[in-house]
Amino acid sequence: MRHLLKMLPLPQSVSYEDGYFSMNKQFSFQAEDDISGQIVQYARQLLESEAVATDEKADIVFMKKADLPKEAYGLEISTHTITVYYTELHGLFYAFVTLKQMIKQYKEKIPCMRINDFPEIEVRGVMLDISRNKVPTLDSLYQLIDMLSDLKINHFQLYIEGFSFAYPSFEELWKDETPITGEELRLLDAYCQERFIDFVPNQNCLGHMAPWLETKQFAHLREVENGLQFMGRPVAATTLNPLDDRSIELVSQMTQDLLPNFTSSNYNVNLDEPFELGTGKSKHIADEIGVGQVYVNYVKEIHKLVTENDKKMLMWADVVSKHPEIIDQIPNDITLLEWGYEESHPYSERGERLKQSGLDFYFCPGTSSWGSITGRTENMINNITNAVQSGKKYGAKGILVTDWGDGGHWQCSSISHAGFSYGAALTWNADSKENIDLEAYLNLFIYEDEHQVMGDFSLKLGNYYLLEGFKLMNMTLTNLTLILGPMPKERYTMILNNLAEYLAPFMDLDAKKLLQQRISNRNDYQYDKIISYVNELKSRLETNGMKRLDAKLVKEEFENAIRLVEVGANLTQLIYLEEEMNPLEKQELATKMTEDLSIIIDEHQRLWILRNKQGGLEKSVAPLQKLQEQLFTYLKAV
Repeated sequence: MRHLLKMLPLPQSVSYEDGYFSMNKQFSFQAEDDISGQIVQYARQLLESEAVATDEKADIVFMKKADLPKEAYGLEISTHTITVYYTELHGLFYAFVTLKQMIKQYKEKIPCMRINDFPEIEVRGVMLDISRNKVPTLDSLYQLIDMLSDLKINHFQLYIEGFSFAYPSFEELWKDETPITGEELRLLDAYCQERFIDFVPNQNCLGHMAPWLETKQFAHLREVENGLQFMGRPVAATTLNPLDDRSIELVSQMTQDLLPNFTSSNYNVNLDEPFELGTGKSKHIADEIGVGQVYVNYVKEIHKLVTENDKKMLMWADVVSKHPEIIDQIPNDITLLEWGYEESHPYSERGERLKQSGLDFYFCPGTSSWGSITGRTENMINNITNAVQSGKKYGAKGILVTDWGDGGHWQCSSISHAGFSYGAALTWNADSKENIDLEAYLNLFIYEDEHQVMGDFSLKLGNYYLLEGFKLMNMTLTNLTLILGPMPKERYTMILNNLAEYLAPFMDLDAKKLLQQRISNRNDYQYDKIISYVNELKSRLETNGMKRLDAKLVKEEFENAIRLVEVGANLTQLIYLEEEMNPLEKQELATKMTEDLSIIIDEHQRLWILRNKQGGLEKSVAPLQKLQEQLFTYLKAV
């Protein structure tokens, strides 16, 4: 009967008994003196109740049980008493989190039951990208941490590249931005500590260094002087020259600026996607010893830097997966982070190899929010399920659910909540998949929706991409079309074909098979069905009964997201049907899109600053403004 509980994660073991316990706002408790202060704190913080110690008969009895793991707890709920079993404060805290969710679901009458609970995977993490334009305000991050705490998450990272952190040594490079500050990181660190969350420093130290390499001060550290080509187009240089000692000096100074703001013993140095590695200034060495060896030599230099700062090094595993011959050279105290965001990612294959290496490793799926506008729900569920099940099978030390912001970070924060919730649920209890009621959890605990609309609404809104007829990696076709803008159908189809061919190896699909999925006529992309689909959902949004404090803001964010999906669908319609449309039809459709974009841009700007800092907004909205200008030009030519 575990399905009766709407909470997530679901406990490992639940047995129901007859009767109910009446929970009062003020309750008496018995406990050892050394935890009385924590009980009072947790009662106020989590239950919004007053707890009073007593030597007489108590409503809740707290009993230390030495044989429980540190995060485990037990609950025995009878008609007169709740007994809480724990070993360390971690378990005591999670017992309160479970009671909080029970009170939310059952109000003052909690069914009698016995719960034995513990996490299956040691590290249960979330990583939030704050380097693709969007740096949340401190209040927004506090709210996110509260949500993650309720999901028993114990590891949290903020992804930093470029100048999303206010490096004291490089103030001249970020003074016109609004990065997160050291003071804010210290406040977040303390906030996480109170909730048993390891707040882990994170910054890129090899690839993804474009903002640094674009400056005059550090342009000399580029691996390739003029950047690289992506699908025939030039893009900025992203990778440090690994042979230049000044690259290590820069990373060292960045590290000295960042680490003092964290108490964590871990440090994620990333080191992923060094696209130009071995093709520029390090080519002569790479030709001699191999790109993989050049990479692992640099890894060892960074490892030395990390250990000198008394931290344990975490790094992404993509280059190691591409060059398995170097895995034996990775220092044995490094944790590898194997990432993959598509449902078909070969976690099982990679897990077997990582297990054999003897290194600690995490599997890192994603929320599928980025580049999608409203998410990719089916992909998210399958991607996370794949990662957790494979992680359990091969002994992954952790699961890190990632949330990126590629393409302007257009998705609102609510789009990611389903992924965070589902990931936390499976990471704690990997066998609970069939009993998880994600819709109910979103309704009750995330959206606080008395009408029980928002859970189903948000999950279905994230599945509009299934009507596109063409699967992309890390984005939806609608989102891509908004970036590409109006163009002749032949050019559009050519771009999709080229993109399909480029993505095939990364998606672990045969290139020929993927090319067969390309859009060759207007019937493949069901723009009319997409518009009908999101409009039907929009009408359901109007019937929500959200009681959360920011309910109006959440509704407005979803409304603007739907507008953006509609513009993308209409733009694709214009591309494919232009030859069949008369001038008036073209003019009407293009006019509608420009009018809708005016609303979208204004709303995007207004809604942005209610949750995020100002810096980055101009870059985020620029592609939408460019699209509007393209449509104005198109209208003049019709």
